[in-house]
Amino acid sequence: MTWWQDNYDNEPDPAFILPWRYDKQKGFDPDVDKIYQTKEILFTPAAPILGEVVTISARIQNYSLLYTPGPVKVRFYIGNPDSGGIIIVDTDGKTDVYTDDILQPRSYAYVYLDWKIPADLEQFPRIYAVIDPDNEMTEIHEDNNMGFSVLGQYTIPTDIASTEETGLISFELLQNYPNPFNPATYIKYQLSKSCRVNLSIYNILGQRVTDLVSENQQAGIYRVIWDASGLASGLYFYRLVADQFISTRKMLYLK
Repeated sequence: MTWWQDNYDNEPDPAFILPWRYDKQKGFDPDVDKIYQTKEILFTPAAPILGEVVTISARIQNYSLLYTPGPVKVRFYIGNPDSGGIIIVDTDGKTDVYTDDILQPRSYAYVYLDWKIPADLEQFPRIYAVIDPDNEMTEIHEDNNMGFSVLGQYTIPTDIASTEETGLISFELLQNYPNPFNPATYIKYQLSKSCRVNLSIYNILGQRVTDLVSENQQAGIYRVIWDASGLASGLYFYRLVADQFISTRKMLYLK
């Protein structure tokens, strides 16, 4: 019998990867909260504008050799939930998000929440995520279910009349997220004025796979999801044409 079978074959174990190098038993004694800081929580965009919608994503690992009994629930907070943290509400009004399916043994999955940055948010807040916040699942370990990441510095939109009250002074095509992805990814772009917009996907041979957007749009920030199910793994390109702005980025689909 292997070590994994001895230790991870009796219950599921959804978790965050945490910096155990800070373990006091190993001689480190940092800010106690630092043991919960993780790279598993990310923000898109990394430095949002006040009032902008940011996508919070968290990668959930299942270290066990067993399946989880169902999709895994995650809840996000502004500040530590053990000391008065405030629950973050999705733009759709929900407070809990779930993995798309059960987690297979030794695998991982992402959860996503769209959050509009409030006007009174302090700079560099710690955004916490808690796996199985209501303790509905029996797990091997419970001490790695909470983690946090610091939201980057945000800015206040400039009030310029020519930007049509959006505060946006340029066109921009952002990197898709997640990347690599399987099977879906988000593509985000911003328009500084109303114009005709075309957002298309191309394969590595330069052949157009699909048009995600082909219409007139108002100035603003947009996010489009692309599901590559049914297509071959590999490198793809997405191209935005808006007014005189043209930009192309690449992304990697890995099954």
